[in-house]
Parts: sequence; structure tokens; C-alpha cells
Amino acid sequence: MALEQVVKYVKRIGLTTLAAAVLGASYLSGCGKTEMEPSTRLVETQKSVGKEEIILEKLKETVERNPDDVKALSNLGYFYNELGKYEESIITYKKALEITPKDSMLHGGLGNTYLRKGDIDKAEKELKLAIRLDLNNYG
Repeated sequence: MALEQVVKYVKRIGLTTLAAAVLGASYLSGCGKTEMEPSTRLVETQKSVGKEEIILEKLKETVERNPDDVKALSNLGYFYNELGKYEESIITYKKALEITPKDSMLHGGLGNTYLRKGDIDKAEKELKLAIRLDLNNYG
């Protein structure tokens, strides 16, 4: 389902803000993308063969070598989230947002992490901000 269809559906049936945030998080976490970035694809491939710790160390090394590399921070935040290491994910996304505070994908990733952690209020705030920052892709 394309995001435009999701938005129309949410408006038509009058979903609550929470339900809209869940739909937004699902979209931002990848269901609306047609293709993964190569680095995300690598993470998914490594996870599927049980090499989580190896890829986690590689991502951490990349960030240590390049602490201002937003893409590396984003990948590390994403991977922490996938491993259920929500606090680490939140810290990492926030570091990336210090560098590029208006990056909608980072706000979306942070919102998704908050959602998975169960912090609905913070998830809603971040997901709404992600949508506001990038209406061309999310609204």
C-alpha cells in the first residue's frame, strides 16, 4: 500500500493518533520502500545467517572511525533497534540528529525505536516530525 493510500485511509476512517503513528512507523520502517539501501541489505543478510555480533562490531568500528558519518550512525541505530537494544538505538539516532537535525529518516528511525520500546508519546512526536520534514515522501 502506498503512503498516499495509507494517509487517505487514516483520514477516511478517522483513526486515532496512536493508530496513525503505528501506520506511520510501519511505513517508515520499510514497508513503503521498494528497495533497501545496500548497507541495510547487508545488515539484513548478516542477521539472517546469525552473524549479528560480527556486523554489530563492524558498524561500531565504522562509527568509531567516522563519528560524524550520519549514514554509519543511522545504520548502527537501525541495527541496535533490530536487536532489541532500544536504549543504544535511541542514543545513536540522537547523535546522528545532532549532526543533521532535519533528517526525516533519522526521526522516523528514532520514532520506530520508541514505538518498539513502547514509548508511544515519544514515538508519535518523532514520527509526526519525520512526516512534517519530508511531506514529499511521507505525506
